[in-house]
Amino acid sequence: AVFINFDNCVLLGTGGRIVYASSISSMDKYFVDVGYKAPEQENPIDYYMREIQVVEQLEEFVSKWAVRERELVEQVQAAEAQSSISQEEEGANRGVPVWYQLVVLHKRAWFAFLNNKEMLAMTCG
Repeated sequence: AVFINFDNCVLLGTGGRIVYASSISSMDKYFVDVGYKAPEQENPIDYYMREIQVVEQLEEFVSKWAVRERELVEQVQAAEAQSSISQEEEGANRGVPVWYQLVVLHKRAWFAFLNNKEMLAMTCG
């Protein structure tokens, strides 16, 4: 009952080897995907812990998690790469070049100077 109050879980096999490290909500799906569906009448975490303790199955769990971890890393890297590309495109399509901004500011300053008769009179004498 306490287990469902957690967000994430790390299950370690013998020797501290990672068997699962992700959210509680995706744990059942992961174990079903790797071929270990918990029986309906049993607490899933108890079932997973008991299966992890079987030495013959430990290597299988560890290797399947390593594959899943690589997939997750690749997904994150692809998302980050896509995000940086779209940000570069956004930056390229958005914004005005610096030279144009300087021209506009120079024109504004010149017209402000010409429209200020007191400043113009003091400058021209």
